[in-house]
Amino acid sequence: MLNQAVHQLKNLRLSAMANRLSAWQDDPANQTKSQIECIMALAEAQAQAGMERKLKRFHIASGLPMNVSVAAVHCSEARGLPRDLWANLQGCDWVGRGQNLVITGPCRSGKTLIAGALARETILRHPKARVVYRKAHELIAEIAQDQEDERLRKIQHIGRIHLLVLDEFGGCESTERECQILQHIIDARHCHRLSTVVTSAYPVAEWAGGFHDKTSAEAISWRLLERSQRLTLIPDPSPRA
Repeated sequence: MLNQAVHQLKNLRLSAMANRLSAWQDDPANQTKSQIECIMALAEAQAQAGMERKLKRFHIASGLPMNVSVAAVHCSEARGLPRDLWANLQGCDWVGRGQNLVITGPCRSGKTLIAGALARETILRHPKARVVYRKAHELIAEIAQDQEDERLRKIQHIGRIHLLVLDEFGGCESTERECQILQHIIDARHCHRLSTVVTSAYPVAEWAGGFHDKTSAEAISWRLLERSQRLTLIPDPSPRA
């Protein structure tokens, strides 16, 4: 009977549950436990497997290494990341409130690691949340090359993602079309009260210099900063980020 149940679960592509059921039966400590406890253990195993797959897809799509996590971030007053502030950020409540996070600082100050760690933590704490992590200039240039209908579809899709991380924001001069695309995305996210994280090696005051359309640049900056927390990082002399 047990082997049949395991086989059926595997046929349903519920391998995590099948493996957990086999292990459950082999553990003497489980002999006195109820069927409900067994079912709960199977459900937890399948949920954990689903989360691991989601995290793997996130890391592959973002290009971030698998060891990026909140535990890997070194916080200190000296580098602009106090411990109490980091504890608040990694709780990810700001994502639920639709707040933005603007992270600025020079190269090797840990911006990408911090943004990636928070994106990963959002997935862990909000399993149903859609999280996208992209280099800002790559995402916008990619959309700009699409036909109008496809471009509009992508803008609408990105405008409704629960958390969007735009890494290396303001690093390349944008064309007028790219400025307008970015403005449409940020406007949509602002309207739906969805969180956006941007990392930039440039101070906020210098962002306008990277945009061909200064009117769009002003609108984009205002939308990002209106409901935001801001981190200004200093390079950490230690090898940790």
